[in-house]
Amino acid sequence: MERPDTPVKTEKTDIVIKICISACLLLTLVLYIYGQFFVHNPSLYANKCELYDAVWSYTDPSGATKQYRVNERFDKKGVTDVVLKTQLPDSIDDGSCLFILTGKDLDAYVDGELRNSYRLSYSPFGRNVKGQWISITLRKSDEGKTLTVVRPNYWLDDFYITETYIGNRLGFAVHLMGDNLFILFLGFSLIIFGMVTTVICLAYRIKRRRDFPLWYLSLGVFAGAIWLLLDSYTYPLFFRNYFIDGITAFLVIMLLPFPFAAYINSLLDKRYRKIYYTLSFLIIANFTIQSILNFTDIADFNTTMPISNTIMGIVAVYCFSVLIYDRFKMGHRENTLVTIGFTLFALLAIIEIIHLNLPVHTNDGAFIAAGLLLLLIFAISHEIVRISELRAETLEAQKANQAKTTFLANMSHEIRTPINAILGMDELILREDTDPKVREYASNIKSAGTALLEIISDVLDFSKIEQGKMEIVESEYDIKTLINSIITMIEVRADEKGLSFIKDISSELPSKLVGDEKRLREVMINLLGNAVKYTPKGSVTFSVSRESTDEQHIILIISVKDTGIGIKESDRSKLFMQFERLDHARTQSIEGTGLGLAISANLIRLMGGTIDCSSTYGEGTEFIVRIPQTVTDSAPIGNINSQKISDQSGSSDEALSDLSGVSVLVVDDSTMNIKVASGLLGILKADVTACKSGAEMLDIIRQKKFDIILLDHMMPVMDGIETLERSRFVENNLNTDTPYIALTANAIAGAREMYLEKGFTDYLSKPMKIEELSAVISSHLGACLSSTRE
Repeated sequence: MERPDTPVKTEKTDIVIKICISACLLLTLVLYIYGQFFVHNPSLYANKCELYDAVWSYTDPSGATKQYRVNERFDKKGVTDVVLKTQLPDSIDDGSCLFILTGKDLDAYVDGELRNSYRLSYSPFGRNVKGQWISITLRKSDEGKTLTVVRPNYWLDDFYITETYIGNRLGFAVHLMGDNLFILFLGFSLIIFGMVTTVICLAYRIKRRRDFPLWYLSLGVFAGAIWLLLDSYTYPLFFRNYFIDGITAFLVIMLLPFPFAAYINSLLDKRYRKIYYTLSFLIIANFTIQSILNFTDIADFNTTMPISNTIMGIVAVYCFSVLIYDRFKMGHRENTLVTIGFTLFALLAIIEIIHLNLPVHTNDGAFIAAGLLLLLIFAISHEIVRISELRAETLEAQKANQAKTTFLANMSHEIRTPINAILGMDELILREDTDPKVREYASNIKSAGTALLEIISDVLDFSKIEQGKMEIVESEYDIKTLINSIITMIEVRADEKGLSFIKDISSELPSKLVGDEKRLREVMINLLGNAVKYTPKGSVTFSVSRESTDEQHIILIISVKDTGIGIKESDRSKLFMQFERLDHARTQSIEGTGLGLAISANLIRLMGGTIDCSSTYGEGTEFIVRIPQTVTDSAPIGNINSQKISDQSGSSDEALSDLSGVSVLVVDDSTMNIKVASGLLGILKADVTACKSGAEMLDIIRQKKFDIILLDHMMPVMDGIETLERSRFVENNLNTDTPYIALTANAIAGAREMYLEKGFTDYLSKPMKIEELSAVISSHLGACLSSTRE
């Protein structure tokens, strides 16, 4: 039996195999590349091409004839046509041609016989401005004869004997490809690289619907690659119309600076946009004027091209300068990779200029192409680093957000638990003690506890909005009842401060509307509460009106106007920011979180509405809210201002359920909370059993059947969720179908959904209100209550 290999040995073997295979592939690649360039093999096709390094004779205006070789210059002053002569080889193969490069008219003669006459092309777009290889067909009988080339003297030409080749057409095409192989490789690489990057950037722009700097650079690199191929002498091999190709090359080069300037402008968050705008208009003007001059045959692109070159230089200086300035002077170091890329590009551009001014040069544009490729690589690297950093920051923010959520949940529990005891006990005092002094103290406790609870609720509401878990729940409601309850609440606060509370409620408001009554109430109370809070004297005006859109829909217009301290113009931008308190000198004694307006603005936005503010500092402020609502009963509410508003500040015993005969189990680790729950349930006449741990509950549910169980979540040893989970596996459990209500101080976003998902029947937040306790129990024991009372 074979002995199994150890994991370490297996891993080493895999590594050795991979290294050997990689070495074999590398050797194959090196051999192929070496063979293509340095190992000659007879071609399947008869291709032949060689440099025609003959002696050319030129006769100057004085009658003196001198001889020149390839790339030697001569004086052309004083002549109309430049005439060059040379002797053809003594041996010429059939099908051979002589290939001469020209950008002007040219006539070629062999012993006085016209063999080729090339003329610049004209079209509706103007005159051709691109150099062209001209072929002169030779015969076997031309051996040793004189070749005469006649060209017009053109003032922009710096005359020298250009390279001339002799061979067949296939051989010349192969020579052109080989002579420009490097620039072709770089050009096509840039086209593929730039096109792929452009498509990715376009997809990103469409998906994210925002500007992406790399988009501009990828377009610029793609355009630059097209220009390089159009400008090389190999273009007849790839493009169909040399005339249009030449024109296009000039048009592209005039527009080429724009994407680079746009890239820098977008990359630097438009901090230098004035310079960018100036350069953009300069590029557009240059393109327009040069095109008009060329197409009207006033001045061709060759003549006006120095202007474009100057503009390209200016844009290059702009790009490089603002990157350096932004990094070293302004301290923005996040674009280091792009700065390095532009530096390398600038250096290679300078080398390209030097290269073009050498007497002999090939692969024109190769240094520019290499610079573009390096620039794009560095720019892509910059984006990869930036996206990685953003992802890391997003993960960090998510962790921080989760930590904040956990903190708020704990804070909610830790603060709401004692508040539950305070307000619960206070409720029992108010209901059981008749001493006026004691009731006054208890009322003050209730007021302070309610204020503290509102602050906590503000923080938790804002947390829900931040996490996107604040939902708008629409249902039918009575607008009259809603307004009455708000007026009753605010009127008491206004009276306590000696303010005049003015109601201006339109009698034409429809009776029944569909919307989120709870959130609408919260917005109104926040705005009115702030108005009362920040108005030391004078009045607060509450107006509600409508604006019809059609028979079934209205815009509910809510206005809250006060004669308070007002808002400074400089503070307007911070008005709806969270945790912001404006004018600290005048508001430092006023209680609050600074979240009311931020929450209201977000709730209004979620309901599809708008909020506007107008204010005069020291005189008062007015907020106007517009929220769309659906009408279900168009009957007008009438004149609500003249109607008596009933006092709804206290609890109504008529609204409470009679829980006589209902057995309730309360599970809570806090003795005080058990007393509160038992006291409130006692008022409801329920039969209460209490225990202080999950373990006790698991014993009790085997002994007695309950109608409902109130189970606290955050208990030591075994929390409420674990207790509920274990109860499902308790033998002889008499409460398998009993409703379990999560009784908890956790009021953070998503708490209700979490408890329902864990198997609870419902959720009741601390501090408990007797009305809510009664309503929750009644909703789950409706049939049971009816039978019990019977």
